[in-house]
Amino acid sequence: MTVVRPAVVVLAALLAAGCYEDLFAPEWESTPAVDENDFAAVDDDDAIDDDDAIDDDDAIDDDDVGPPPSTTLISIDDSTNQLLLVDETTGAGTPVVTLDPARGMCSSVFTRRGTLFTSGGGRLWRLDPCTGDVVEVGAYSDDARICGLATNDLRSLYGLNRATGDLVSIDADTAAITVIGPTGVEWGTHGLTWDDDEGRFLAVNGADDRLYSIDPGTGAATLLTDIDLDFATVGVEMDPVSGAFFACTRQNLHTIDVQTGAVTVVGPIGPDPSCDDLGATWIDVDCL
Repeated sequence: MTVVRPAVVVLAALLAAGCYEDLFAPEWESTPAVDENDFAAVDDDDAIDDDDAIDDDDAIDDDDVGPPPSTTLISIDDSTNQLLLVDETTGAGTPVVTLDPARGMCSSVFTRRGTLFTSGGGRLWRLDPCTGDVVEVGAYSDDARICGLATNDLRSLYGLNRATGDLVSIDADTAAITVIGPTGVEWGTHGLTWDDDEGRFLAVNGADDRLYSIDPGTGAATLLTDIDLDFATVGVEMDPVSGAFFACTRQNLHTIDVQTGAVTVVGPIGPDPSCDDLGATWIDVDCL
């Protein structure tokens, strides 16, 4: 005899009535769909903007150097053929090294890489301030007479051509010159330097004892002031740290007020009776 248990009977009845879904289904009927709105997609505006990347213009520019933390003033004494370290407070020149071979120089300038260039005898020279070695770069073209050298960045050299009155650029590898433009001034003995704050060249003309500014793009000169000093030879340099404008003539170092032309005597540099060049460093030079 087959015995049918009550639970089996109830189960059979439920199945027959179509209630099997209610019996076997879990508490949820189906897995809910994922709403895409519940997950915020990355907005294109939130992505890294190309404009936020480092701009080439923000990169370090090799030419954008200065002013230096400190500077050293130098001069070349043609009477002893020595490079002098010049004290800016007393004017006293201390010999550093003797030039080899001996050369008469009428201008000197340090580039912002620390290279010392000099001019004399219608030629451009490179001078090692630590050893005194003098190497000829080349003769100036067109019989240029340049006794005012200056630089306004790491590589460029500029000069005043006394023969023509032009501001010129000078190739530091060959001494080839390129005319920038006429200054409109007849230069006698003269000196040239760079004014970094104002973005201009400054020049002293020993022929009329005047200070001029010179446009680096056109060469045009503008009279700034008469100078209360009778120049013979001329050497000039603007200190890139303090902004002091130094000039030498005969044996003495002077400072000049570029606004008024007022002159203050600093003191004698050395035995040379005709100082005609000054230079200032833009970076530390070990031997100076």
